[in-house]
Amino acid sequence: MLFRSVRAELALARYIGGDPETATFTDFVRNGELGVDALRRDRLFATVEDQVLARLRTIDTEAERLRSVRTELQTTRSRALASIETAGTGLTTAEARRNETAAALAAAEAELKGLLARSARAPLRGTTDFPVRPAIGVKIDNNGVARPQTGLDGADVVYDIIVEGGITRFLAMFQSRDVPRIGPVRSARTSDISIMSAYNNPIFAFSGGNDGVLEAVAVAPVVSLTETTGRRAFERDPTRSAPFNLYTSTAGLYAAAGDRPGMPNPQFAFRLEGEPSTQGRSVLGVSIDIGFETVTYRWNGTGWARDTNGEPTIDTAAGVVTPRNVIVQFTTYTTSPADASSPDALTVGQGKAWILTDGKLVEGRWARGVATAPVQYLDATNTQIPLTPGQTWVELPRPGN
Repeated sequence: MLFRSVRAELALARYIGGDPETATFTDFVRNGELGVDALRRDRLFATVEDQVLARLRTIDTEAERLRSVRTELQTTRSRALASIETAGTGLTTAEARRNETAAALAAAEAELKGLLARSARAPLRGTTDFPVRPAIGVKIDNNGVARPQTGLDGADVVYDIIVEGGITRFLAMFQSRDVPRIGPVRSARTSDISIMSAYNNPIFAFSGGNDGVLEAVAVAPVVSLTETTGRRAFERDPTRSAPFNLYTSTAGLYAAAGDRPGMPNPQFAFRLEGEPSTQGRSVLGVSIDIGFETVTYRWNGTGWARDTNGEPTIDTAAGVVTPRNVIVQFTTYTTSPADASSPDALTVGQGKAWILTDGKLVEGRWARGVATAPVQYLDATNTQIPLTPGQTWVELPRPGN
């Protein structure tokens, strides 16, 4: 009843001051009188009241719908804010990952540039200027009568190997430079074959050998040239006595071997030119007992000046031999299968190694799984120890010397 009275008042408010019938009905309400006209007006009032109530119900329904919409909008807003926050976090993470990826790409690009710079260099010397051609190995005497030798300074790599009688001979490897005179050339040993098997079919120049060595050389992965098989590549020096007077040259050997494609396998890892060594400790030099000889290398600021038994190692064309790198590869020797009186260096396997480069000594090890693979010179992390671009001498003393 109260609800209808309130609604009645609202309905009356619509008619006050305008409709005569409404005014009469108002008087009726005020005076408490009830007549036919009043009843008619009451029905009119009820109709108006019903309309008003229906409109109010519509308003209530709309209000409820709006409240529901508002709730949905609030929920949607909360979800949107959460999504924005999640998206912001994801964006931050993505930006961090993008920065990490960019840094990684920059590092990879720098590493690739370094690798390309290192790969486009002489395989035996690590320098940027080099021809595309095979390597040459020349067996050079190191007897006192054979000194001073010629052409040692032009070699990329020189191996100092013990032979019979406690003396040593050199196996000098050439590729990056043209050398007009090399020698004196002497006979081969089985140790040479094992070393050169890693050089990808090099030319091998020597003066001969016993039958067992010649048979081994004949089946080795080398192109062998002697005074007999490559006569024009060799000459005798009439001012020197035989057998210490046989000489050759890179041009003569390449001509005698014919037009052969191919490049030697890289034998070492090299730093870039001018890049300092970050490993090892500074040393003044090293002294090695190899066979019956004592070989010493002394650092002079740019290379390792070499002497034998206190006498400088001289190249007649270049003066004191001063390689940029020296490797002391402690090597076990056994009896040569071709000559019971000749030692054979076992350069397949592993052992201790000293690497002298950039005025420093790096103590590591050498390892070689098969004869066709180069020797690796490794540090404590099993990473190859990089050398200074330039000539390298490899000494092969017995362990403990």
